[in-house]
Amino acid sequence: MKLDGKLCYRALLCAGVSTGLLAHSALAQQSSTYIGEVAGKAGFVDDDADTKYINASATLYLDPVKENVGPLAEAAFLNRATNFYVYDTITEYYDDNAQDFGIGGEIYIPNSMFYAAASYNRHKDDGNSDGTVTVKAGITPVYGLRLLTAYTEDEGYDLNMEAKYILDLPGAQALNLEAGFRDDDSNTITAAVDFYINSHSSIGVATVDTGADTTYTFRGKHFFTNRFYVGGALTSADAGDSFEVNTGFRF
Repeated sequence: MKLDGKLCYRALLCAGVSTGLLAHSALAQQSSTYIGEVAGKAGFVDDDADTKYINASATLYLDPVKENVGPLAEAAFLNRATNFYVYDTITEYYDDNAQDFGIGGEIYIPNSMFYAAASYNRHKDDGNSDGTVTVKAGITPVYGLRLLTAYTEDEGYDLNMEAKYILDLPGAQALNLEAGFRDDDSNTITAAVDFYINSHSSIGVATVDTGADTTYTFRGKHFFTNRFYVGGALTSADAGDSFEVNTGFRF
């Protein structure tokens, strides 16, 4: 199955942006902070629909993000960095295309433990278009810990909770610990752990249990410089195994 012209154009656009940022990477290394990030990812699912997708995103931070606070991948989280982002995803399946375009932001309220986030996603598929709003609210009671709950328009509110914690280990090592629960029809449970071998490299595993199906994702990421990273993920699921590669640049 061949990707259509629109999908290929977007892939080339992502590649062009990445090439341009690489040209400026030497200059970027002179600073110990960054204010933005552009990223891209592509993947495929081994299912009956022969699903493929590409994604491009950009994030801008309200204040410079310090790099020397722990693992580079967790710098924005550990800085409690307020940000705004935009993304676009094109998915191909059964000789058809779908698009998800979204904008959003995260706000860490200064001089407090409170956190809030909101996003809007516009899904287009087979001539139909639907928009969905998601809002989140939470707290960061101690350094490296965030607890939140989310509400998604049209789905109503099911009791849910997500937790994320960065545990420092001796040297430059650390653990990212994540867990979540949603009191929906499936009583969905999520969990993840990433081991940071050093500030630049990590390996991890994540799982989602819906009762009827359990998926496992094995993932890794490496920062070749403080600003450029490459990662990958392999997911095993009853609906079809999938593979993804991703990359990003900070400036």
